[in-house]
Amino acid sequence: MEKSAKIYVAGHRGLVGSALCKVLQQKGYTNLLYRTHVELDLTNQQAVEGFFEQEKPEYVFLAAAKVGGIVANNTYRGAFIYENMMIQNNVIHQSYVHGVKKLLFLGSTCIYPKECPQPMREDSLLTGPLEYTNEPYAIAKIAGIKMCESYNLQYGTNFISVMPTNLYGPNDNFDLETSHVLPALLRKIKLAHYLETHNWDQIKKDLTNLPIENVDGTFSNEEIIDVLSKYGVQKLDNKWVVEIWGTGQPLREFLYSEDMADACIHIMENVNFKDTFDPTTKEVRNTHINIGTGKEISINALANLIKKTVGFQGELVFNPEKPDGTLRKLTDVSKLNELGWKFKVELENGIRKMYEWYQNNSMNNKKSRTVITYGTFDLLHYGHIEILRRASQLGNKLIVGLSTDEFNEIKGKNCKIPYEKRKELLESIEYVDKVIPESTWDQKIEDVKNNQADIFVMGDDWEGKFDFLKAFCKVTYLPRTIGISTTKLKTIINKG
Repeated sequence: MEKSAKIYVAGHRGLVGSALCKVLQQKGYTNLLYRTHVELDLTNQQAVEGFFEQEKPEYVFLAAAKVGGIVANNTYRGAFIYENMMIQNNVIHQSYVHGVKKLLFLGSTCIYPKECPQPMREDSLLTGPLEYTNEPYAIAKIAGIKMCESYNLQYGTNFISVMPTNLYGPNDNFDLETSHVLPALLRKIKLAHYLETHNWDQIKKDLTNLPIENVDGTFSNEEIIDVLSKYGVQKLDNKWVVEIWGTGQPLREFLYSEDMADACIHIMENVNFKDTFDPTTKEVRNTHINIGTGKEISINALANLIKKTVGFQGELVFNPEKPDGTLRKLTDVSKLNELGWKFKVELENGIRKMYEWYQNNSMNNKKSRTVITYGTFDLLHYGHIEILRRASQLGNKLIVGLSTDEFNEIKGKNCKIPYEKRKELLESIEYVDKVIPESTWDQKIEDVKNNQADIFVMGDDWEGKFDFLKAFCKVTYLPRTIGISTTKLKTIINKG
């Protein structure tokens, strides 16, 4: 892979993609190519074809994927299998069509059976049932492996699949509602440390950057303590404690994201498809490569390591009444080692580096988040202003979907003020950054995707009605302002 080669990193904003861009640049690669979702929707076949035709990348790192926790995977099963399959199919196929020299497809160790022998070897693939909760996601990733294998065998391409273990590092997800175990523990223990040292300035900065259940730094100390207690950070017997689910006995493997990036680049530079299987075999299978450390640590030891890094003096309390999950999940990395790569960043050092990054990047700069909401906003009143104000505080940019006159007719709404005037009024409000037309009930998914919205907001009288959008962003229902509504105003006007 030449230093001046055109390299496309799909998913460059994620944990792995951002690490890939950083490490590629450190290694002297100067011609990196990437697009945001707004610029290029990878589920759109024509858009991806046009991109490859125009840009003609020579190498591709396919790190883009629809990902989520257990609840999201299990609830939005159709969205997870569809979107991941579409992303893979489009990028892999267009890489073949346009003569990409080498492609690296990133999967996940969830491809292995639920009761997989430990450590997990590559040849364990398709030897037993998958974990049910993330089965659609896992099947999509397995299809990606098989697509790369099949294109290599039929068309002579050089597409390689890698399956990383649990990753952590800069740009990780620290949202306590959706994050994985390591970043969640780090943030909870850090907040507990600030509580025990009465450092409310830092607590409020943290929550302003990343609210918890919409509680940010503007809330009272009591409200902040109340929401933190839901996540196990609380004061017991005059000492701050952090409660952790389970016994602490399960063993897990963790790999620093920049080590993952280094492994991917090593494979792109030094490994070809023919190196991933025995050349004497008649049936080519299991050509993917596990990427990990081959080392494991208990959740108990992990939590105490984070406690030491943060400087927390309180207690860690394990709750055995909560589930432990799988007791052991370790990758066999002998194939990776034979191909010439071993991890470099030990867990203690990686946690320290991640903690320093979080302090420097997350505490001082509010994360960019786009909020989107919808409404008619007829007879604009202070209740509207209040909900727009609260919605704007959840992020840095507020987009309002405003019902058009035609859509109001379809809904049977008798709107007093025409669309253009309502739009003009909304655009004059300091909390609103952009107004877009709402023409149909069904446009919201595309609006969220096209505007890269992080949070969808509606009044609590719509509670539950838009939960289907949780597959694409966070959904929040805010309380309506008591004593005022458009319906009430129209009643008063009509009586007058």
